[in-house]
Amino acid sequence: FHYDRNNIAVGADESVVKEAHREVINSSTEGLLLNIDKDIRKILSGYIVEIEDTEGLKEVINDRYDMLNISSLRQDGKTFIDFKKYNDKLPLYISNPNYKVNVYAVTKENTIINPSENGDTSTNGIKKILIFSKKGYEIG
Repeated sequence: FHYDRNNIAVGADESVVKEAHREVINSSTEGLLLNIDKDIRKILSGYIVEIEDTEGLKEVINDRYDMLNISSLRQDGKTFIDFKKYNDKLPLYISNPNYKVNVYAVTKENTIINPSENGDTSTNGIKKILIFSKKGYEIG
């Protein structure tokens, strides 16, 4: 785990976060945040969902999600992905089942970006870890 100045866990190695999610991602029915290890849960600030079209263009969907329940609902030939956000019950609509859905776990750890010559650093970047990436039609 990675700790801040106050010795509070704010992040972990990518492999640790990925492994914790891999174990539950296929069997999750109540949201990933509820089912992953409590130590991992403490370091997360949520999830980001990104849709990548067939040309490779990426678009982040909405804001950060508190929890996710990854499943696919197909109605009338349309693909909806059930990503729960706060109390929002509406599933995410994927306009093309060939579009890729990328899900990132966001830790409470800031990434250090743009160190200046005098040693100052900017920490306004978020640390996100890719935990899930499938095309819409592959999500079951």
